Amino acid sequence: MRSLKSLMWILQTKRLIFQSLRSGTMLIFQI
Repeated sequence: MRSLKSLMWILQTKRLIFQSLRSGTMLIFQI
């Protein structure tokens, strides 16, 4: 159960990082 929880947390973190990177690149392209 603990491993599943950590796995979900890792997936959420990766998703947040990916979204922030994508928004960052969009801002760079807008400049």
